Amino acid sequence: MEAVVKPRRRGTAKKILLVAAVCVLAAAGGVFAAVAPGYARGGLESEAASAVRSAPGVASPVVAPVKVDVTPADAAKQVNPATPVSLKVGNGRIESVTLTSTAGETVHGTFAADGSSW
Repeated sequence: MEAVVKPRRRGTAKKILLVAAVCVLAAAGGVFAAVAPGYARGGLESEAASAVRSAPGVASPVVAPVKVDVTPADAAKQVNPATPVSLKVGNGRIESVTLTSTAGETVHGTFAADGSSW
C-alpha cells in the first residue's frame, strides 16, 4: 500500500490574513466616517470674512448687510409733531422713499448726495 501525499497549498494562510486585514480596515473606515463625518471630509472654511473666493466657482460676492435707522421708530407713540422724520442707511443706498401723513398726503423730503439718508 502506497501512501498518498497531497501537495500542500502554499499561500492559503497569507491570502486569508490579507482578506481579513482588508475587511478590518474597511470596517474601521466605515465606523470612522459614521462617527466623525466632519473629520472624514475635512473642515469647511467660511468665505464670509473676505470678498475673494478661496475656491474656483460661480457665486455671488459676499455683501455686508444693510443697516437702517428710522426716526421716529415704527409705531412710536407720543412723538412731537415738530420732530423731523429721517431715514439713514449704512452699507447701502436709498433709491426711493414714500411717506404719507395721517391725512393721506405725501410728505416730501430730500436725499443726501450719496443716497445714505433722506
